[in-house]
Amino acid sequence: TSHSATPSTLAAIMDSAKSGDTILLKAGEYDQMLKITSKFQNLSFVGEEKVVMSMIWCQSPGARFKNISLSMKTANQDAAIYITADGVSLKNITVTDAKGHGLLVANGVTTKVEDCTFSNCEQYGILVQGTANISRVSVNRCKRTGVLARGAGAVLVGQQIVSENNEGNGMGCDGFGRLEITQCTVQSNKQVGLCVGPNGFLTARSCQVRGNAMHGASLSGGSVALEDCEIRESGKLGVLVRAAAEGSTASLSRCRVA
Repeated sequence: TSHSATPSTLAAIMDSAKSGDTILLKAGEYDQMLKITSKFQNLSFVGEEKVVMSMIWCQSPGARFKNISLSMKTANQDAAIYITADGVSLKNITVTDAKGHGLLVANGVTTKVEDCTFSNCEQYGILVQGTANISRVSVNRCKRTGVLARGAGAVLVGQQIVSENNEGNGMGCDGFGRLEITQCTVQSNKQVGLCVGPNGFLTARSCQVRGNAMHGASLSGGSVALEDCEIRESGKLGVLVRAAAEGSTASLSRCRVA
């Protein structure tokens, strides 16, 4: 079943919605937080025109969100989009000026993210503690790291991600988090391009890492494997492997470091 919602009718429509329904969002500013509880499954939210929200908190398995912009107006939430349910997907979502993270994927859930933009977030652009498959996403001008996989169970698989002009690192992983990226661009970040912290695991293939203010890639107690990557114009070292980091392993294959 499909329902058409406006900012003034969304709450009532959510009260009557059932699992599997589609909510067509009309143009407007939806000031309330959109919280989808676990009583629903496989709901779809599709913006038909210019739809602006302040926050999405998804506890609903299989929910899908498409064609929505978010701009947070309050500072009392962890993230503009907070995913705590399995099988959620985001497509053509734009997040700007988040007071916390742009996107937070909780431990134990799997999320798919495509064709999205996260800009000017006060914390991380994307923080993954569960599993995320991310494609064709731009992250820029965030106050901390653009994209981070953190914690045991965190797996971020990324293709064609651009992380640039962030105040922290471009992309990274730590705490047993895994970051597996292909054809990504990490450039002009104020700290390290690719940063692997303690017990982080990074695999990067065919990536461009350029113009980052500190090192192109830095390893501090984890492992990194770079294949067919180009690292250039770094402010300090192209690749740094800290000798004091016991157990650190690094491999470079067919890479160009300049």
